[in-house]
Amino acid sequence: MKKISLLVLFSLLLSSIAISQSPSPSSRQGAPNMPADGKVSGKIIDGSTNQPVEYASIAIYRERDSTLVTGVVTDATGNFVLENLPYGKFYATVTFIGYKKSKLGGIQLMPNQKVSTLGTIKLDPSSTALNEVVVIGNGNQVEYKIAKKVVNISQNIIASGGTVVDALQNTPSVQTDVEGNLTLRGSSNFTVLIDGKPSVVSGSEALQQIPAGMVQMLKLLPTLRLNTMQKVVQVLSM
Repeated sequence: MKKISLLVLFSLLLSSIAISQSPSPSSRQGAPNMPADGKVSGKIIDGSTNQPVEYASIAIYRERDSTLVTGVVTDATGNFVLENLPYGKFYATVTFIGYKKSKLGGIQLMPNQKVSTLGTIKLDPSSTALNEVVVIGNGNQVEYKIAKKVVNISQNIIASGGTVVDALQNTPSVQTDVEGNLTLRGSSNFTVLIDGKPSVVSGSEALQQIPAGMVQMLKLLPTLRLNTMQKVVQVLSM
């Protein structure tokens, strides 16, 4: 079974953008029979501390009609790479909970210029809000480590026939109701990323569709940046 990974961003006061999954190959191409081998890369850092920003969302849009082409999230070092892009002119947006949205234009990909390097992009902290970001990631059913909690779904026999929401029912700080709606420390406002790309289906609805049997482990990892507490929830499958 193909591996999938999901990342869920929870926010107490702000929501990050919800972008759809990558379109089909036919919708990604700028013109019929044109190769989609362009690449855009860069690095996202905090504008105040110059520290890398992990899990920031980067989305690429066509300049002519603002159609979404694809998206990705930054890694632990703040770096990102978007590959298999069609030729044409584009702009990019960068968003993350607790920071102001950034827009970058002038991105052009051509047969003789297949790579566009955006360099280092600084995000300015937002003046609003204390947020929370938690990580649920991939492998003892509940294990506590420094600043993180690991829930091993693969050892949860009760939840094996249910969904990710069922598997999270007995997890501290996570609440679910009879209809399968999930909240984390009182917040039900979150976005789901599939294979590092934002999904059009978000919230509890998305988690209700993921069989727990496909998930190995959940990691709850709080991070604190610029007095902004965040929670990132990452789910990795078997």
